[in-house]
Amino acid sequence: MTELRNRLANLFAKLGGELFGSLSGLEERRILPKAARWLKLSLLGLFVALVSSLSLEAKEDVIMCYKPAPPPLIELSKLSVRPNPTKGADSVTVKATARISEHFRGESTISSARMRMGGDTIYYPMRAIDGKFDAASERIVGRLYVGNIEPETTYICIEVENSSGQTEIESLELVITEPD
Repeated sequence: MTELRNRLANLFAKLGGELFGSLSGLEERRILPKAARWLKLSLLGLFVALVSSLSLEAKEDVIMCYKPAPPPLIELSKLSVRPNPTKGADSVTVKATARISEHFRGESTISSARMRMGGDTIYYPMRAIDGKFDAASERIVGRLYVGNIEPETTYICIEVENSSGQTEIESLELVITEPD
């Protein structure tokens, strides 16, 4: 079936090319120029549609199978940074909620959290608001010094790790501005 569609597509392409050339010749010789132009454009559209539809159908059927992505082990939500924009503040407070996904509850707990700014490679620790990382859901907080950074839009990357060693990373935008 695919081979037949390919042959038909090639046949229509050749016929369309020859017909287009003939009608263009009539138009250039001023033999029924308006009718030749109208036919040329109309038939050209028809042949292009035929060739393209046959060419699209000519590809062999491919069956695509997708394995659904596993649910995330750690879910990060309620990410915030205050003040944002900074309006000249020299430090910002970063907050988030980290939770072991319900598919993995009972298997691990949140064990640590850290953050970094922009393209920095230095991570700064975050702490659990209740004082220790020991639960499947933790509210976390941290402070970043931004007083030495020129006004720009950057991002803060938050990385949370569970007791099994797996991590989840999220980022949020921070706008550093001059005082008002």
